[in-house]
Amino acid sequence: DYRKGEILIGRKRVLKPWDLGIIASSGYRYIRVYERLRIGIFSTGSEIVEPGNPRRPGEIYNSTGVLVKAYLDGLRFVATRYYGVYPDDRRAVENILDKALRDNHVVVVTGGAGVSKADVVRDVVSSSGEFVFRGIAIRPGRPTSLAVVDQKPVFMLSGYPVAAWTALEAVVVPAIYRSLELEPPVKPSVKAKLARRVPNTIGYRSFIRVSVWRKHGRYYAEPYMLRGSGVLSSLVRTNGYIVLDENSEGYEKGEEVTVYLHSSIV
Repeated sequence: DYRKGEILIGRKRVLKPWDLGIIASSGYRYIRVYERLRIGIFSTGSEIVEPGNPRRPGEIYNSTGVLVKAYLDGLRFVATRYYGVYPDDRRAVENILDKALRDNHVVVVTGGAGVSKADVVRDVVSSSGEFVFRGIAIRPGRPTSLAVVDQKPVFMLSGYPVAAWTALEAVVVPAIYRSLELEPPVKPSVKAKLARRVPNTIGYRSFIRVSVWRKHGRYYAEPYMLRGSGVLSSLVRTNGYIVLDENSEGYEKGEEVTVYLHSSIV
């Protein structure tokens, strides 16, 4: 396959099974690699409880923290550590943020990124670091923010699960690939005709979940819902999403769009 002196695998590459195969075929048992990127994750919110625990009136289970960890665990070069749920208490958030920063290269926080007095994460980060941006024009996921604390990135995501998923897709994971100078994987996609009109608000980049099916050799896409940053069924009951550019007023029924798939087309 290779001539003597040729480079088998270049630097800054996530090793795939065939990469390991070509390395093994050349007689190498061990090679030097970078350590995995350590990402610390914790959730905030006095109303949040972990799954498996009793839930009192007004409390909600921490689906967002579970989703974020599972998503990041899908990156083969990442090692996550989950620290749990912490109340909207400044001292508690300061302590866990300090620990997560000491243990990891990157920190991701869910919840507490809003502007209400109960959301203390932004106040803690403001006093100990510097914001790169506070809020971003994506829907869902407007509270998404990024700061640098102790020379490490701290991503702040909405406590709503679908908004957090959007932030992972649109901001967090692309930023990680870019910072490591890695080529991001190609997302599977299809061209599909919209089954109905999808409006958009100028100035926002919108991520709309859709269900795709095939009929008579063509793909069609049905928008599941246009709003609902906390409605997990909009991910579970769909198999893809479309992106509406911030300069677009939307797509018309019958218009052909690119659908990025997160599940198979049945």
